[in-house]
Amino acid sequence: AMKAGDPAERDRLLDMGHRFDHAIKMHNKYAASRIISKYNPPATRDPLTIDLHELRVREAILYMEGELKRLLEQHDQGDGQLRVQVITGKGNHSMGGVARIRPQVEGWLKQRGIKHKLQND
Repeated sequence: AMKAGDPAERDRLLDMGHRFDHAIKMHNKYAASRIISKYNPPATRDPLTIDLHELRVREAILYMEGELKRLLEQHDQGDGQLRVQVITGKGNHSMGGVARIRPQVEGWLKQRGIKHKLQND
């Protein structure tokens, strides 16, 4: 469309691309919410445990960040400290079986100066 000099066709294709991009993001968000619900069922889970199994790295970080904020607001014990378990998994579902979420979670916590302890799975 660009080489042919057809601006209307170019605009149509750009609009279509934007709509597909939006649809993909919405489907990914829906899938992430289903995965979160699967591993973090409200009725049965420990409220101080955040399970990030099967999420993509970006989704895992966003979910963890939101949950930590929520937990700090709900469970503040006056000293600003809270013990939370974050489960990242081993990376078995990642390409090549290499953990991707765990190193990103650790980096995120370090960047913010949040004390944390890693446990071997």
